[in-house]
Amino acid sequence: MLTLLVLWLGMLTAAVVTGAALARVDSTDEPFCYSAVIGVLVLPAPLLAFSLLGPLAWWHFAAVWLLIPAGLWAWRRPILPRPAWGPLLLMLAANAWSSSGPVMLYDTGLYHYPLLQWIDEVGTVANQAMFHHRFGFSSAWIAAPAALDEGWLDGRTAAVFNGLLMTLAMYHFALVLSRWLRGPSRPRDGYFAAAYLLCFLFGGLTQRFEVSLSPNYPVALAAVLAAVAPARVALLL
Repeated sequence: MLTLLVLWLGMLTAAVVTGAALARVDSTDEPFCYSAVIGVLVLPAPLLAFSLLGPLAWWHFAAVWLLIPAGLWAWRRPILPRPAWGPLLLMLAANAWSSSGPVMLYDTGLYHYPLLQWIDEVGTVANQAMFHHRFGFSSAWIAAPAALDEGWLDGRTAAVFNGLLMTLAMYHFALVLSRWLRGPSRPRDGYFAAAYLLCFLFGGLTQRFEVSLSPNYPVALAAVLAAVAPARVALLL
């Protein structure tokens, strides 16, 4: 639990810098949530590319999550959004405790974690699907935790990314709910409340996606935010 908390705080810092540099999030309802989610979704991608060259190690992860945010900060000097620290730390602690539980999702045991071990020890190689057809699908969402699957985190990386995304979703949901209770609410609050409830009920209560390597959950949460996001990716302007 404590290891997850420390790791998540470091990842959030890098993700917020990356997201704020890549997208114009100042016009969104919750700039911190948008920038954090964008960063968490973008930063794993280079690690999948590195896995084509060989097995991944913790220093690959450290290099990506330190050098890319540092470079973007030096280049764009983004204004960093600040969260409501009280609710955020509460959600981080609650999800770190919850994410320390056992993996329940069948697919993670069937092929997510075996693929993670393959990437960790060998890297991504051609013709993996010849061993098992599910190995034909590889994802940055699996490659990134593969780089951390050693030492204290050996066998415990299933919740690193989905658990962090669940924390951000719960934090955003708590802000939306508090505005509803205090009033006045914002026009998009009803949409966010309904969309997050659907994600929580399906992903959290029934299958515990937060303690898994499934790439389905980041796609779902990205769709929730992208559906109403006025932010534009700055690199494409």
